[in-house]
Order: sequence, then structure tokens, then C-alpha cells
Amino acid sequence: FIREADAFSIPLHAVDRKSYATMYAPVKLVQDAEDKTIIYTGNVNENGNLHLEEWEGGVIPANTPLVLVNEEGAESARFLISYDEPAREVTPDVNWTGTNIKFQFTGDERNNYRLFGFNNAFGVGFFKPKATGNIPANRGYINISNLPYQTIGLQFPDGTTTSIDAAILNGNTTAEDTPIYDISGRRLMQPTRGQFYIRNGQKFIAQ
Repeated sequence: FIREADAFSIPLHAVDRKSYATMYAPVKLVQDAEDKTIIYTGNVNENGNLHLEEWEGGVIPANTPLVLVNEEGAESARFLISYDEPAREVTPDVNWTGTNIKFQFTGDERNNYRLFGFNNAFGVGFFKPKATGNIPANRGYINISNLPYQTIGLQFPDGTTTSIDAAILNGNTTAEDTPIYDISGRRLMQPTRGQFYIRNGQKFIAQ
């Protein structure tokens, strides 16, 4: 017996009485009327934050990366699949994207990705993943292969920003884990004394 699917749910993860997740669905969605989760679209701005804009309702296009925040700490967010209604237009961001299948990576490949998570020292944001890991299906992630930023915070519409610094999900950063870039965004192996460089999204002078 086969019937047409009508709903899409995604687990949320509790952090300090709220719950969070990213979402990337292969189908058009509308939020369930009883679901209280706040939906955000976003784009990576010049300050190295994912600048969020609250979704104002309407059909969400397929393959739109989203951040979900539930102020009551709910365990999941529920959406209804839309087959016929037209979706609202969303401006894509090549760095803020997602995957519909489990995406595995190893070794140095992790340097290109920042995954959504929680770090005890720095809060909620996008961090470098473990050396061997994966991006779960239907989740958003940030590709930083052409960005100078090593950690990505969340900047909400009211201007507040999560406290992000040099952090790695489930661990502490080391010098080897923190690439250095010149002002043009090119990665360097060895800085030159007295020159300006960027590390963790912050400018510094090599000593």
C-alpha cells in the first residue's frame, strides 16, 4: 500500500532551553500551523556570520538551506509537503547550502566545511567537523573553500550575534587547525613578519 507523502519532520537539538537545527529538504514545504519553530534563511556576510532573516510565511522552495530555532525547546519541527502551490523566491548563497543525502568526508576535506553545532565555550554556530565524519541528510552546511573565515556565527535580525571564536565542534582548536590567509583571502603556509593576515576571521600582524 503506497500513499502520497504529506509531511516532513526534522529533529531539533536542545541547547540552553531552546532547540536548533538546520534543514535542507528536496521538496517544497509549508510550516505546520501548530508548529512554533522560527524559520530563518540566511547568507554569509562580510563579518563572517550567517546573517539570518526570519521567514515571513509562504511555500518554502525545495533545496533551500534554513536555520530552525524553537524557543520552547521542542524535539522536532514539522512541515507539510506542498505539491501544487508556487514557492516564494529565495536568493541563493553559494556558501550556505545543504545536502539531501548523507555526505561523508575524510582527512583534509573537513577544512572546506563548517557544520552547525554547539560548543560549550562558544555557543551555537558553524564549526570545523571532526577529522572523519559526515553531514547528515537534509541538513544545511557552510562551504568555506573560498572564504577567509574559520568559524561562522549566527547573526539574528535584531543584530545579536552568537559568541563565536576559534573553536572546533567537540574539541579545541590548535595552530595546525587554524589556517592563515592574506588580505586577498589566499591561504598561506608561512606568514611574513610585519604583514597583515587573517586568522579566524580576525586581522592580525605577524610577529
